[in-house]
Amino acid sequence: MSIKKGIKILLIVLAVWIALTAVDLGAVVLLGHKPLLAFPTVTSDGGGSGVYCGMGYAFYIDGNFMPEDDNTGVREYILFLFGLPVIEAER
Repeated sequence: MSIKKGIKILLIVLAVWIALTAVDLGAVVLLGHKPLLAFPTVTSDGGGSGVYCGMGYAFYIDGNFMPEDDNTGVREYILFLFGLPVIEAER
């Protein structure tokens, strides 16, 4: 494999990773929803708060996702990239 081909493959993988992370970040930050592409690893019984893991990133989410409540959505979140906290905020 040539170096140019290897660099192209690496750039495609990086672009896909950035897109996946951006989709989930937009769902959490902009829409106040649970991540769309990351899967839940640890959740509470009370409506979806917990840890959601994707490829190289994870979200810790505290929120209210019970449909019968008035104020539903993410209350606060932490985004971890490769195990390091990067963004921590409240909505």
